[in-house]
This record gives sequence, C-alpha cells and structure tokens, in this order.
Amino acid sequence: MPGKARKRPFNPTVIGDWAQQWHRQLHRFLARRLPSEADTQDLAQEVYLRLLRFDGTDLVQRPQAYLCKIAAHVACEWQLKARQSKPHSSAALDELAVEDTLEDAIDLDLRRRRVRTALQELPAKMRVALMLQHRDGLSYEEIACELGTSLRAVRRCIEEGYARLRKQLHAQQGESS
Repeated sequence: MPGKARKRPFNPTVIGDWAQQWHRQLHRFLARRLPSEADTQDLAQEVYLRLLRFDGTDLVQRPQAYLCKIAAHVACEWQLKARQSKPHSSAALDELAVEDTLEDAIDLDLRRRRVRTALQELPAKMRVALMLQHRDGLSYEEIACELGTSLRAVRRCIEEGYARLRKQLHAQQGESS
C-alpha cells in the first residue's frame, strides 16, 4: 500500500548477536546494582526476554546503550519489588534508633544543592560524563561508547570534572563561612 511503511520481519539472531557482543558489559552493569550473582543472572535473562519481545530491533541505532537502558529499567523494577516483598513489622521498626537530627538533614540538603549548582557550572559533556559514571555506574568504556568519544577523552573529562567540582565546592564553602 502506498503511504504505509513496510514492517521488517523480526530477526531473533540480532538479539543473539547483541547478547554475545555485550553480555559481559550487561552482567557488570547489573552486578553493580544487585546484591547477588543469582539475581544478576536472572535479570540478565529478563533483559534478553524483553528484547525478544521487541520487534523493532532494526530501529535501534545504538544497541549497547539500548541494552543498558532496558537493564536499568529491569533492575529498578526488581529493586522496587524487593523492597515491597520484605515488609517490616511495627515492633521491629519501633526498635530502630533514630540518630539523624534536623540539622543533619538540613546539612545534607545544603550539600546536595551545592553539588547540583557546581555540576551545572561544568561544561555539558563533562557534566554528562560524571553523571553517567556516578549515577548510572557506567565504566569509562561504556561512557566513551555513549558519548561517541575516545576512552582517553573520557578519562580526561572525568578527572578534570572532579577537579573542577572540588575547586567549585571549596569556593562555595569559603563563601558561606
């Protein structure tokens, strides 16, 4: 029919190729987020099952990044379910000692705002590299792939980013004292 895009048939060998090529990176990615090896293996299988259900593999431009994004969603869902599956009794909760004070909470909030402000002052590529490493737990190789740059550039970007953050945070602390 004219005007309608023709859908390509699903090719499961593409998923198999992805699994062979990036299984180690996927395993490391999940292992950093999960408490046990068994959970890591289970969730890696879940990622591959979800990929097999997806029939638009030909639309994926960056398969490794797509694989990591699915893995992040699977891990997040697993963590939410794990938290909900272990209900705490009210007696056990009453025994917990609360040692955090209002001052601690305010101090933590202030430090988080300072870090966010300092991050916003960094160049965009440096900020993204730091966030991919710290927040998403990606390796330098994975960050280089994500940003489309060399491993050396990623190392330099992260090292310089941390140096600038320290300098900015030190300057902010001096201003507030």
